[in-house]
Amino acid sequence: MVTARKGETRRVLFVHHSAELYGSDKVLLDLVMKLDRGRFEPIVLLPSNGPLVDRMASFGIEVHIVRLARISRNSFNLLGFGRLFADVYSSIAEIDRVTKGRKIHCVHSNTLAVVSGAIWSFLRDIPHVWHVHEIILKPRLVQKGLALLLFLFADTIVYNSNATRDTWVSAHASLASKSVVVWNGIKRTTELAASAGQGFRDQIGVARGEVLVALVGRINRWKGQETFVDAATLLWAQGFRNIRYLILGGAPPSQDYYRDRLLARIHKSPAVDMFVVLEFREDVWTVWDAVDIAVVPSIDPEPFGMVALEAMTAKKPVIAAAHGGLTDIVKHDETGLLITPCDISSLAESIKALAHDAHRRTTLGERGFVRAQNQFSLERFVESFQDIYLAMGG
Repeated sequence: MVTARKGETRRVLFVHHSAELYGSDKVLLDLVMKLDRGRFEPIVLLPSNGPLVDRMASFGIEVHIVRLARISRNSFNLLGFGRLFADVYSSIAEIDRVTKGRKIHCVHSNTLAVVSGAIWSFLRDIPHVWHVHEIILKPRLVQKGLALLLFLFADTIVYNSNATRDTWVSAHASLASKSVVVWNGIKRTTELAASAGQGFRDQIGVARGEVLVALVGRINRWKGQETFVDAATLLWAQGFRNIRYLILGGAPPSQDYYRDRLLARIHKSPAVDMFVVLEFREDVWTVWDAVDIAVVPSIDPEPFGMVALEAMTAKKPVIAAAHGGLTDIVKHDETGLLITPCDISSLAESIKALAHDAHRRTTLGERGFVRAQNQFSLERFVESFQDIYLAMGG
């Protein structure tokens, strides 16, 4: 076991499965950017080039592109397992190359999807933190298998919400003794710019007096975009013509069929002209400054719900599905509204209620901002991880 001498800089090896700038990518970026460089030296391993690499490099963070073993549903068959084993074997050699001659005090695996750091830390007898951002309920065999990996290869398991922790401890009760919940933190990167927000509204054709409702995030099976479209269709049928709908985000790599299916659903809706669909953009705060209401209608439980936290930080009320980590973030009728998951009518009624009450939108938004600042600060988030690294590093 590698330990650090008192006063010695701890070198932390971060292993992550993606180079994009969505939820877990942003969480990793915020963490490594804000680490106390007097006490910690981050080294980041990523599987490919992408915007996350560029952003980290701009802040002087050491990043290496290496082959990494990543778990997917396809890993749980004979061919997939063979590929996973080959990736693990190759990644061990690549991590050895990157770390040659340097003492690594701790390995931080960011998400369950990446296993190279877990195996490498086990083989090299280095403390391992596994930061879990996922809730996986089915197939049960997959859930049980991943829980076993956590038990075997993690010294400390950090979950991003109470719901995430409960999921994995229920799958393997022995995980409880090495588990801790650290809520994600956030800090706005730009000042409030009402003019930029209005400029964005003008750009996408939102007229004065119209209410803009936004769903921001990956376009996939479970984020609830189709539920959002159905709720808009229902509101249109009820005669509401002053509500505009924004969907911001792209489909995962090689899964463009999710976006194609969503666009087809929108084009079949009588509210089609009220929709704007845009690819992900990095100036997300400009978008939030333009929005009146945020929706997070996920049909499966969100492990956390970073989009909800972003919206609250921008003083926007959040309508969220009442399951998973979102219930840690959104307080019903205090910072937003919680709705029945997968319930089109519940979502439509909540949008209608806030769209017609500007004072209530402002009140919920202000309270959400205070809660985000008090409970989900980036400083608290980073300090929690630094304490974990120090405890593990001796």
